[in-house]
Amino acid sequence: MKQIICLVMAAMLHAGAAAAAATLRVDYYHTGNEKEERFSFDRVLLEPLPWPGNPARPIDTTDRGKYLYEVADAKSGAVLYSRGFSSIYGEWETTAEAKVMNRTFSESLRFPAPDAPVKIVLKKRDAKNVFRDIWTLTIDPSDKFVERGTGARDSFDRGALIKLHESGDPAQKLDLLILGDGYTAAERDKFERDARRLVGVLFATAPFKDRQRDINVWGLCPPAAQSGVSRPSQHIYRRSPLGTTYDAFDSERYVLTFENKGEAVGVSNPHPHCQIYANNFVFKTIENEARVGQRHLAETGRVLFQDIIAAEKQDERRIIAENDSVIAFLPYFARYAYEVFVAPKKTHASIATLSDAEVRDFADVLKKVLVKFDNLWQMPFPYVMPLHQAPTDGGDYGAFHFHIEFHPPLRKPTLLKYLAGPEIGGGNFLSDTSPQETAAELRAQPEVHYRHRSKSEEK
Repeated sequence: MKQIICLVMAAMLHAGAAAAAATLRVDYYHTGNEKEERFSFDRVLLEPLPWPGNPARPIDTTDRGKYLYEVADAKSGAVLYSRGFSSIYGEWETTAEAKVMNRTFSESLRFPAPDAPVKIVLKKRDAKNVFRDIWTLTIDPSDKFVERGTGARDSFDRGALIKLHESGDPAQKLDLLILGDGYTAAERDKFERDARRLVGVLFATAPFKDRQRDINVWGLCPPAAQSGVSRPSQHIYRRSPLGTTYDAFDSERYVLTFENKGEAVGVSNPHPHCQIYANNFVFKTIENEARVGQRHLAETGRVLFQDIIAAEKQDERRIIAENDSVIAFLPYFARYAYEVFVAPKKTHASIATLSDAEVRDFADVLKKVLVKFDNLWQMPFPYVMPLHQAPTDGGDYGAFHFHIEFHPPLRKPTLLKYLAGPEIGGGNFLSDTSPQETAAELRAQPEVHYRHRSKSEEK
């Protein structure tokens, strides 16, 4: 299986017409553990391209980041430049590994090249959230050991720059760079398709949707010798150009993605929103689905969810919508009155392996279900929408079938399904509705949203 990672980096380019300063970069090593950290100088490099930041805002006033560095004139002490940031070391030092060993990470500080020697002061927040000095370094930009241009260890094929979305002069715009890793030269077209799909999602989302004219997006994909990136938990190892890897902190991270909509589901945000949880454990429902599915496969040679789909297709009464590769149905074991499952007909462990055609079919069926929900009582229909995907710990999940579930709390427009004694105390759901009847209600709803229908259609 190919493992692909896209990284997104952003920089606000200079806002003035004057020639930009050169860019100076200080590379260093950040070493330590949970209780202490140390720094060691590596090199200073004068980069071949001009400074990409906004010269009108050299001082960072946002008060963000775990670390902050200041570049001050060595003679006068005047601060010329500052930026707050967060690094991978800052996350690693909170892991269990940091309690028992030291590790070293490469880090860099970039700033407009000064004309005279400067003093760099690196700061870190203390227990009271106040920045304290932790390392200082003096740099002379005229020093003979400052590397100029591209050094030998930076010489590799970066690939051609891809223009993904251009809205104007970079000097006046926010520039985003999408980096691809693990794509071979033959897969460059795939990277471009993936990157354009990412750009489409970005510009379909606020606030980027309303700021497209202020943003340029570029793509860069250094060709890899082998397809994919390292995934140690699955014994996959690659020497990719950017060195990206899964299992960075040896943490089993199952990501549960779900959408909440409506005040009835008890959400704090009044608008539809998505929440992504990254945990160091697998959610119990997913764990049960994986275990039972694997047992069913061992006993019958069949995927459990495929048997569920087959039963629904044979009965037909609970199917809400269907196309070539995706089906939506109200399962015969539904706990909520209008509980709906949307699933690809072919077994996939996660949404990431769906083909382009399956993604389009999935979107088609998903939209039909959501429109039918709203049309049922001609109101925004509340629900929780979890995505059920296999864990990412490298285990055998060939029997896991990705699907989306809708859990609407309403039985009627103003009547909630309350969890009472049988559900909370006994662990069993009781339902006073027939899945066949509620499925028929949903299936009978038109596929045009009630707010978009003409008066003749309503009649």
